Amino acid sequence: MKLNHFLDKVQHDDPFLATVKLSLKKKNNMKKLLAALDDANNLGCKNISELDLSGSRFTQEDFALLVQALNKLPNITTLRLDGCHITDRNTHNLVRLEHVNALSLKNNSLGSMPLFSMKLTALYLDNNPQLNVKIALSQFRTFPNSLKVLSLNQCNVTDSSLQYFISAGSKLKQLTQLHLRQNKLTSGCMATLNGLDSLTTLDLGNNFKIKMLGDALHLGCPSLEVLCIDHCDLNHLAFKSIAQMAKLHTVDLSDNSRLRQQFSLNKMDFSDTTHFANIRTMNLSACKLGDAFLSELIQFFPNLVHLNMASNQVSQAGVECLLKNLRLQVLDISAQELYKIPSRQKNPLTDKQKEAKRGRKKILDSLLSSICEADQLTEINLEGTGLSPKMLLSIIPTEKDQRKLTIINGLNYSKLEPILKKRITDKKKAKLASSEAKVSSSQELSSSAEMAVIELSPRKTSKKTEQIKHLQAEVKRLKQELEVAKATIVALAGGEDKTTKQTSSHVKRTAAIFEGLNTYGQFSSPPRRVKQGQQPDPIATSSCQR
Repeated sequence: MKLNHFLDKVQHDDPFLATVKLSLKKKNNMKKLLAALDDANNLGCKNISELDLSGSRFTQEDFALLVQALNKLPNITTLRLDGCHITDRNTHNLVRLEHVNALSLKNNSLGSMPLFSMKLTALYLDNNPQLNVKIALSQFRTFPNSLKVLSLNQCNVTDSSLQYFISAGSKLKQLTQLHLRQNKLTSGCMATLNGLDSLTTLDLGNNFKIKMLGDALHLGCPSLEVLCIDHCDLNHLAFKSIAQMAKLHTVDLSDNSRLRQQFSLNKMDFSDTTHFANIRTMNLSACKLGDAFLSELIQFFPNLVHLNMASNQVSQAGVECLLKNLRLQVLDISAQELYKIPSRQKNPLTDKQKEAKRGRKKILDSLLSSICEADQLTEINLEGTGLSPKMLLSIIPTEKDQRKLTIINGLNYSKLEPILKKRITDKKKAKLASSEAKVSSSQELSSSAEMAVIELSPRKTSKKTEQIKHLQAEVKRLKQELEVAKATIVALAGGEDKTTKQTSSHVKRTAAIFEGLNTYGQFSSPPRRVKQGQQPDPIATSSCQR
């Protein structure tokens, strides 16, 4: 929300102002807000129950004015000041807050001497790495039984820091939620959590040195309902500890790859597995589990409603096995290959390849049918599994369908359907454009080749034509000379004198030359032209006679 928008709305009795979120970084904006909150004429202020000023810039004076304004507004019970560069000194003002019972100071610069109001029921101190946890917890143990939720994620908490939980008279034993994610805890922390009888939610995720849970946890926290122990380097023995937690219904075991070392739950020596039936939600993503584990999972946890098996090694057959659990409503099997589009082959398929193709199609059809037949399934995530938009379209319920499936890949199917259809259309267009581009490229290459031939052909054709024309003219001339020679022979048929013999010799030589024209239009020997009535060259005559 923008500040100006808030300043307009707060003047009226607007019920939609229950949660106000503002990030004020410009100079004087904070003073404008605090003045508006302190103004009794702003009727909308009484409707605010949660004020989120995360990321805003405060001065020491601003904190004093904020406390003054909020103490006049008993309806504002939740205050978020995450990432506001708050130091221990600033908390000396915040400790005077009278009506705020849920305070979030995540991502700040708290150190060794922060102060907190004893009226708080929920306190979030995540990502304050310089916070002296021992001193902070020493304050909390003297609090009245009001504090129910404490979050110390990413605060460099160690096993020894948690000693105040088990110290005599500690009021921390009334906590219902404790968040200790991404700290420096080991398996030894389980003993320090002993006696938290009211604790229902415990987050120990991303403490990779824990490695094992043991028996202390279920004994020390008998009321646990939600347990997050992801990325703790746990092995299969974690299931033994879980089996002893009578009220547990939600467990996050994700990113514990050592779980796969024991694929068979049947071979584990469980003293009692009846509590497994209470588990409704389980996260086993990124545990490198395969199909062999799934049938036993359904067997030991028959009442699973929400299951996350993303980023594992599950096949199509494994998914079908999971869908046999008739109570399953939400299933995440994303980020693992369920289908792979076979590569195109240039050569015709062999009988064996055709049979394999039919087999793959049969398995795929069986998978899609299993999804469609899962009547209780309301949500499924198939992202990153290789299934095409067309395949996903096939599992979307029709108007007459009685199935409960509404969410596919995180989207309502009514929103997903047009997206999938657009992808199919875009793919067809891209394929068509690619084909047209190939044809165009082929035509351009063909045209370029033709142009090259056209450019070269005129020179070759011109030279050959010129040669032919020259030879044709030469033949025509020789024919004319032959006709003249024949006429001369007829005219001189009666005499045999020396002149006649010479003329006759000339005529014969001319005829011989004409007959010597070879099939390629070239002369066997170049003819020598003799004019009519001229004496032949003695050398040429001698040569011809030889």
